[in-house]
Amino acid sequence: MKWMVGAVVTTSIFVMAQACSGGGGGASCDTTKCSADPMPNPGLIQQCLDIQKGPCGSQYKDERSCLADKWKCTDDQHLDPNSQIVALAACQMKTKAYQDCIATSGGDGG
Repeated sequence: MKWMVGAVVTTSIFVMAQACSGGGGGASCDTTKCSADPMPNPGLIQQCLDIQKGPCGSQYKDERSCLADKWKCTDDQHLDPNSQIVALAACQMKTKAYQDCIATSGGDGG
């Protein structure tokens, strides 16, 4: 059961990180990892920027960078879902640092 809760939290953080990058997975708030993925909308860009300015901003940036470094593009230049799974596993420590910061600071600043 503890594993399931952790997986849900990790997945929700991953989705938030992905949403803030428009689904394409760029390390910065206003880019995508793969050229065929949609650019983030202004609201998601602002949410990402707000989180980065918040009390857990450095941990958030570290997690986003780790994920984006691991994500791969498919031949048709969309984010490869399998690489997202690999990235989650590889970036667990960065995700945990961000989660721990959120838990101790009372929020993510977004």
